[in-house]
Amino acid sequence: MGLGENLRLREIPSGKYEVKDIRNMILLSKENDNFIPDVVVIDYFSCLKKPYAKNSWEAEEKMMRELEAIAQEFKIAIHLFEQMKNLNTMEDAKAMDADIAKGSSTKGQIASFIFEFLRSKEQKGNNRADFIIKKTRDTGMAKGDSYFENIYFNPSTCEIDLKQGRDV
Repeated sequence: MGLGENLRLREIPSGKYEVKDIRNMILLSKENDNFIPDVVVIDYFSCLKKPYAKNSWEAEEKMMRELEAIAQEFKIAIHLFEQMKNLNTMEDAKAMDADIAKGSSTKGQIASFIFEFLRSKEQKGNNRADFIIKKTRDTGMAKGDSYFENIYFNPSTCEIDLKQGRDV
């Protein structure tokens, strides 16, 4: 199969679709094309239309539960991107719970891991970053977070090289 048969991209305008609409798109793709994606990428979570709820927290919790149900139903990975709380140092990041991403525990709900990049002004100028992998649930792997200081990170190309950094 060629790349065009394996890769399908769908742009969804910000604020126009709820999580239930994403599920319906997957169902239609399954019925019409016999295609179920392996991965659904949502960039950014906060650009999804929120369902009616008493407050923002309740709406986000409902959305995360719906995304988790989609992942389980179709046996697919769902990747969410969301800007997290700005942290200045590796010590700040180590002290921060993965559950307080932007003040909301619901965003980390379906994640097995959260990836964080911290960059000082000096690091930004040199394509460097501190990289953290935070574990949010038991995935059967070794427990604990992984920290890598001063790795090579080019955000323009998404190139990452952990070998050029130092494990802490």
